[in-house]
Amino acid sequence: MAVEVCIKAHECFTLCCDIEGISLVLRNARILVFQHLAPTKNHHAMIRLLTGIGRYSEMLYIFDILREDHQFELLLRRGNQKCNKLRVALLDYLKGDKEMYPLIALNFSMHREIAEMLESGAMKSLSAINLRRQQNCMAFKEELEKILQELMDASESYKKAGVFSKSEYCDKMAQLVALQIHYLPSGIILINLNETAVNDFISRHSKFIEALIVADAYQNHRQWNVAIFHNVVNRSDWTYLRDFNMSYPLTPTNIEEIYSLYVKFRANNKTLSSDKLSTMKGNLHKLIKQSSDLVQVYKYSQELGFVEASNNLLKDINGAYLSDLRRQGNL
Repeated sequence: MAVEVCIKAHECFTLCCDIEGISLVLRNARILVFQHLAPTKNHHAMIRLLTGIGRYSEMLYIFDILREDHQFELLLRRGNQKCNKLRVALLDYLKGDKEMYPLIALNFSMHREIAEMLESGAMKSLSAINLRRQQNCMAFKEELEKILQELMDASESYKKAGVFSKSEYCDKMAQLVALQIHYLPSGIILINLNETAVNDFISRHSKFIEALIVADAYQNHRQWNVAIFHNVVNRSDWTYLRDFNMSYPLTPTNIEEIYSLYVKFRANNKTLSSDKLSTMKGNLHKLIKQSSDLVQVYKYSQELGFVEASNNLLKDINGAYLSDLRRQGNL
């Protein structure tokens, strides 16, 4: 009876916007709980009082009592009965509890909340790792594996919540962490890089798929032309270009930038051996021939000294177009 009186009094004072009356009810409710309900372990009455008044932040002491008495499950049952305010209050109350919070959120099918907690914890742990100051990077293997699992779980929870952009982001970060674990024995550092270090890795690394993982994680896709020049033109690695083409089409704009990089490289390396220069020119010409821009292919072939190849272009099915441009002085 006392519980229902408190609930009804609260309703009346709330309708009248009587702040003093509401405060009086909350004081009496606290007295009722600690002097009568808690000593007798009347948990159902406490929950009725809590949900009937509905001022959860002012009545957290009931949460504490139920938790101490191992009766928190009673609140979960009420939370499942579409009591949205109670759900939020429960999640807020347990936010710092890494064991209970995911269970509660999962119980309420609150997948986004689970994902946010997992992502936040993983990223906080990841940012605290500084491999550059460590002599033994392998000491972080276990911690990185834990972070990897948290990111994978966060991605799955975001997917269940329909938040696909965040799921994809966690996937990409998980791939970065997995790659870092792979490279721990060699001392190659991939996490917490500054922009200069990211650019350097992407442009110099010999495996496109791994460079793509780093580029995706750091949202940095500005170095691919430099990477192609370094790996394909300079190092003759055509596997790199094959892998690149599986993810991105090679455009005339790419070719133009790569050609400019070659010109700058030659200007800064005038002592290149004739064999090295010949190999680079051959690689560049092979790359240029993949361009969809016929004029670009003809122009660069001429500039590189592949006269026979450029003349053959004048003889093929599109040669008339190039011949017209030559006569007009536009080529």
